[in-house]
Amino acid sequence: MSKLQDFCLQITDGEHRSCEEDTNGSYYMLNNQNITEAGIMIKETDRRISDQDFLKIQKRLQLECGDVVIATCGTIGKLQILDSRPDFIFSRSVGIVKCDRKKLLPEFLRYYLMQSVVQKRLKMLVSGMPGHICVQDLKNFEVSIPDIAVQKQIAEKLDPVEKKIRNNFQIIKEVHETAEDLCRYWSSLEFKNGTVGELIQLMDGKTCGCSEVGAYPVYASGGIIKYVDRYMSAGPALIIPRKGSLNHIQYASGPFWASDTVFYAKELVPNAATYLYYILQNYDLWKKNTGSAIPSLTKEAVYSIKVPMLSKDNLFKFARAAKTLLKIEMQAQKENQQLMILRKDLLEVLMNDMVRN
Repeated sequence: MSKLQDFCLQITDGEHRSCEEDTNGSYYMLNNQNITEAGIMIKETDRRISDQDFLKIQKRLQLECGDVVIATCGTIGKLQILDSRPDFIFSRSVGIVKCDRKKLLPEFLRYYLMQSVVQKRLKMLVSGMPGHICVQDLKNFEVSIPDIAVQKQIAEKLDPVEKKIRNNFQIIKEVHETAEDLCRYWSSLEFKNGTVGELIQLMDGKTCGCSEVGAYPVYASGGIIKYVDRYMSAGPALIIPRKGSLNHIQYASGPFWASDTVFYAKELVPNAATYLYYILQNYDLWKKNTGSAIPSLTKEAVYSIKVPMLSKDNLFKFARAAKTLLKIEMQAQKENQQLMILRKDLLEVLMNDMVRN
């Protein structure tokens, strides 16, 4: 086993100091919450900083296409590769790995670090309060890296599955953009604001003790974690994070179980869940964080969020228009869940073959 730093030009983390927010700034200060399976996701509500601060920080970080970024606190181990020269920088909650491409391909490193056994080892590096991985531990992280030819072969076998996953995420993104247009249209007709608490009641999820495999999804803050043989609610329902990945709003289209890391919503007004699912996609729930070691939301914090209010009639019209969009999105999500299982299994086989050879 070698150390990760032996294959890299640089391993560092994001900016440690807190930059003053500049709402007119051209650049963003992102954190670990912005790293998702779909890519680096930026919301209009994300923190903007001045051009001067960006240039000063970017001079040190030198973020560029091909850098591997990894969440080093919160949901440890989330990974992405920067696919262009970014117009953002990261806070210290993100580790940044610049591969020496003569020794290590960024695509292979991402796949390597995605392995379940490697993810468990990464989480064992967590220290301090709040828990995080320090840069030195990331540099010294032990890895088993084959030669470039083998790395390329493994990446090429996984890439077709990865491409299908990304295509589905693009479909979901386009669905959300269309839904946002609908939200803007209907809300522009009424010019009235209210709060989330006027539309839904949040219910606590709880730990699922079911061991039998079944047809009903169990939702956690990071997504569906398993399928069991009984359900908590008949759905459909809005799923809102309570701990962990605070910006991951989900929608259960049928019967489901909600784990203890999420809330699920009961509608106080018909069709409110569908409306809020799309309207909250652009809201930065991280700003409502009340936790220290573990990012957390309270019901009161969610209830206080201000949103454009629609009449019952317009909520019905919005939900009717969004029904087709939801169907397309749910299908893409379901296919991605299956593709990610395939990717995980294929990754395990390829890596085991690499070790044997």
